[in-house]
Amino acid sequence: MNEQHRFRVEPRLRSFARLITQNFSLRVQFQGEIACIGDGWIQIPAVEETEEGLSRSMYLVAHECAHDLHSQLDAKEKAEKVDKRLPHILNALEDARVEKLMIKRFEGLEDNMRVNIQKIVSKWDKSMPIASQLLGGMFLVGRGLM
Repeated sequence: MNEQHRFRVEPRLRSFARLITQNFSLRVQFQGEIACIGDGWIQIPAVEETEEGLSRSMYLVAHECAHDLHSQLDAKEKAEKVDKRLPHILNALEDARVEKLMIKRFEGLEDNMRVNIQKIVSKWDKSMPIASQLLGGMFLVGRGLM
């Protein structure tokens, strides 16, 4: 994928996000190192210039749109007031929940989500801190993959 393709891909992913959420003023930014969501915006890392990179970006857009549709954005802030560890646990469970809801709503996303989750999971190893392994395990159980 050359620079000209990248220019055409990001507007299509923006349209995809706005269509899924039915929020036509949603700001979709392609920058930074992580995917995240805020009030009225989502951020996705720049699209890598490969087929795999496009697939990953589509997954991230769909995942963040799922949070936009189904998550309470202030829940993690409330959880952090109780215990600093709770937002991470809540996020792992919420990720699994919203992806399941998204697949029910848009069945065509299932293959893309499965492939990208498997890529993420394949990078986990025994050198991960135990807390990360537990959160990853909760995510997999929530996804019905274990």
